Amino acid sequence: MVQRARFRLLIGFGSSLFVAAACATFGAWATPGCTTHQCDTGYIFIGEDAGTVYQTSATEIRWESAPFAGPWLEYPGNHTVVVKFPPALAAYRLVDVSAYVSLDPDPRSFTGAFGQLAEFSDASTTGLSVLNATCQNYFLRLEVRASPSEADGGPPAEADAFEAGAVE
Repeated sequence: MVQRARFRLLIGFGSSLFVAAACATFGAWATPGCTTHQCDTGYIFIGEDAGTVYQTSATEIRWESAPFAGPWLEYPGNHTVVVKFPPALAAYRLVDVSAYVSLDPDPRSFTGAFGQLAEFSDASTTGLSVLNATCQNYFLRLEVRASPSEADGGPPAEADAFEAGAVE
C-alpha cells in the first residue's frame, strides 16, 4: 500500500513537471512580444525652416530643434528623425551635436540621449539623422554647435580635440 502511494506521488510529481515545462515553453511562444506595432520603423523629416539659429560668439553659431522650455519634437520608438539644417550652417563645420530626451513635450525633467536613445548618422553642415533604437516613445531636442570652416580661419577640420582646444 505504501508502495502504491509512493508510485502515485511520483507520477503526480512527474505530471506536474511536464505541465510546468509545457506551459513555460508554449506560454513564451504564445505571448505577443513585439507584435503590437510599438516598434515598427519609421521616419520623421524636419525641414530647414524648423528650429532656430543663434550667433553665440564671433566664431560660433548654434542651431536648436526646439526651445529649451518646449515643445520638443515627437521621437517615437524605432524611428529616425532626419533633419535638414538651415542654409546658414553650410558655411560652418560641426563642432558638437547634442541630443536630449524627455517623456513630456514641455519637459520638467530630461536627460542627455546616448547609445540606443540617439544613434547619429550622416552628420554634416546640411543635416543629420538620429535614430531612437528603443521601443519607448520620447520627445527630442537637438542642439548643434558649429564654427567657421578652415577656409574662413577656423581650426582645421582634422584637428584633434587637444589641438582644437576642446580638451586641456
